[in-house]
Amino acid sequence: MEPSEEDILEVRQRAIEKIESPEQDLQSIAHPKDLERLKNDKDWVRRFLLHHDLDKEKAVNMIIGTLKWRQKFGANDISHSNINQQIVCAGGMFPHCKDKDGKPLFIVKVKSSVKGTYKSEEIHKVLVYWFDRLEKQEKGGKISVFFEMTGAGLSNMDMEFVQYLIMLFRDYYPYFLNYIIIFEMSWILNAAWKVIKSWMPAKSVNMVKFVGRSDLKDFVPVTEQLAEWGGSVNYHFVFEPEFLPASGPVNLNGQFDDSRKKVHFAEGTTSNETTSTDSSESVKKPVPGQYLQLAPAEEIVFRREDGETTGTLVMNNAANCNVAYKIKTTSPDKYRVRPSAGIICTGASLNVTVHIQSGYSASQLVRDKFLVMACTVESDSLTNLQLSEVWKKTNENTIQQHRLRCSVAPSDAKDDEFAGNLSGLNNAATAKLLQDIAPQLNRILDEQQNLRKQLKSLRTLLFILIILSLVVPFYFFNSDPDVGNLSCRA
Repeated sequence: MEPSEEDILEVRQRAIEKIESPEQDLQSIAHPKDLERLKNDKDWVRRFLLHHDLDKEKAVNMIIGTLKWRQKFGANDISHSNINQQIVCAGGMFPHCKDKDGKPLFIVKVKSSVKGTYKSEEIHKVLVYWFDRLEKQEKGGKISVFFEMTGAGLSNMDMEFVQYLIMLFRDYYPYFLNYIIIFEMSWILNAAWKVIKSWMPAKSVNMVKFVGRSDLKDFVPVTEQLAEWGGSVNYHFVFEPEFLPASGPVNLNGQFDDSRKKVHFAEGTTSNETTSTDSSESVKKPVPGQYLQLAPAEEIVFRREDGETTGTLVMNNAANCNVAYKIKTTSPDKYRVRPSAGIICTGASLNVTVHIQSGYSASQLVRDKFLVMACTVESDSLTNLQLSEVWKKTNENTIQQHRLRCSVAPSDAKDDEFAGNLSGLNNAATAKLLQDIAPQLNRILDEQQNLRKQLKSLRTLLFILIILSLVVPFYFFNSDPDVGNLSCRA
């Protein structure tokens, strides 16, 4: 049932009177943006009424509680520039696809998280960032939370995170939840979800839907299902800031989704050289607030020249101040980076050369990754020791990170027929691979067929034995005259 215009105006007026009463400290209760929203956005007030089934007193109390919480938490000050970039870019939670009602799905990949990896307050901040962003994007429309539980165990189940998420829906984001969809949950987590349900209002419990691949279509159309759910949507999360240029989506800080596998970066070879160069290589348009602009922006391409395989990375200082950088890799024994750390002056650029140590082939490179870390510094002439202290003292939330894949130029990958990009094997390698495994596949299929025949024979034999076990005793009992005489004498 929809609230009337009079109900909305009454609730809004009562809330404003409580907030602006002389005995209240207005600054401690409400942020100016939220107060302005309360006064001008009737649909927001309407949602508070719907959330409490038109109970005006509860709606007013929730408005006051929401304003106080947002002011204390600093919700209006949260943006992509002050949240933990490692959390937001890891792909553990992000919006994509829509449910059967056309509402956005906020996807939580439970298996990709391990409790204790990040501080709770940093995770909460990222969650509020996404909720506020979705609320603005949908203009107050509902969203559904999709918990992807495939392969998740007890170590992945962060009960505190789930409790906080439910609390946001219950207390601070009115009439915002459409469904909570639990996909492919292991039986071992049943007890955990029984506890979680106890935290939810009674009417919200019916919004929780446990589904598998067979019945997911009842809540998420097949055309909106990701490939890993059995659908046709091939999607890899890449974080995009909420302010997008007119030219289209951009890749913030060159970051890409690598949520399928947790990557550990080790320090590269240290060097404090700083070389300026004018590079004509095309690079992506920098994102506002980005310290470094990389070319290439997503992967280092290795080429073999004069008996040595190397890759080149050009880093341009896109900030209006000096920028310190350091480069890490997942395989420090495999690469020699020159220079791997240093300072790039304002407006300058730097060529970094990555050498592959001898003894490694092209096919051993494509799973490796590089991490370029950047932060601003005042001086452009710090020693290695001073730089080390800068990195120790710099707040990790202010450090920008650029993740780069590795690939090999096709002409330099003949030794193992590997093209080296993330799309996988080239056509020749694929054909060779299929040719090699075809006999094994045929043998497996033949064995499977033989097993089916044996199973069918065993079923037939079992059926015959059951029939015999019933017929034979009956036959002997009726055909034995002594048995009949004994029966008559008795």
